[in-house]
Amino acid sequence: MPSPLCPSCLLTGYSVCYSRHNKGNLDDDAFQTLRDAFLSYLQSEYLYGSAEAKAPFLRNKFSHTLSLLFTATYETKWQDFFGSIFSLLKPPAESGIVPFNPHVAIFFFRLLIEISSEVADQILKNARIYNAERVVRDTRIRDRVREKDAAAINQAVLTIVAEGKQGLDAIRRDHRTEGLGETQEVVDLGVRAFASYVRA
Repeated sequence: MPSPLCPSCLLTGYSVCYSRHNKGNLDDDAFQTLRDAFLSYLQSEYLYGSAEAKAPFLRNKFSHTLSLLFTATYETKWQDFFGSIFSLLKPPAESGIVPFNPHVAIFFFRLLIEISSEVADQILKNARIYNAERVVRDTRIRDRVREKDAAAINQAVLTIVAEGKQGLDAIRRDHRTEGLGETQEVVDLGVRAFASYVRA
C-alpha cells in the first residue's frame, strides 16, 4: 500500500500514488500492459488525434502520471523510455501528417518538465517528507539520464524549438492567426523544458 502520509498523493489518487512510491517492482505483465496502454494513447490522441484540445488539464495530468511511471520503471524495466517517446515525435512519412506536430511537441515538453520536477526540483523536494531512499533513487535517475539519454534529449528539444521558431516566423510573416497560439506554446515550453533539465 502507498504511504498514507503523502499529501500530494491524497490529491492525485491511488494509481498515481502507487507509481510514485513503488520501487520498480511492477511485475512484467503489469508493466507491459501499462506501457502499451500509455504508448497507444499517445499515438491515437497526440500523434493522430486532437490531443485533448478542449481539455488541456487532461494533457497535464497525463504527462504527470507518465512521469511517475518513468521514475518507477526507468532503472529496471523501461530503460528505453525516451526512445519510445522519441518514436512518436515524428509521424511516419506514409501517414501524410506534417512533420512538425505541435500536439506531440507540447506533450513532450510537458513530460520533460514533469520528470525534471520529480527528480530534480529542489523546491518540490524540500516540500516533501524526507525519504533518503528516494533521494538516492532520484540521483541515480539523473545520472543515468545524463549518461544515456541527455544528448538525444538535447537534440530533440533544440530541433523542435528551431522548427517551432521557423513556423512562428512564417505565421507572422504571412499575417496569419491559424496555429499561432499552439506554435507559440511549443516555443515557450521548449525553452522552459530546456532550462528545467539543463539547470538540474
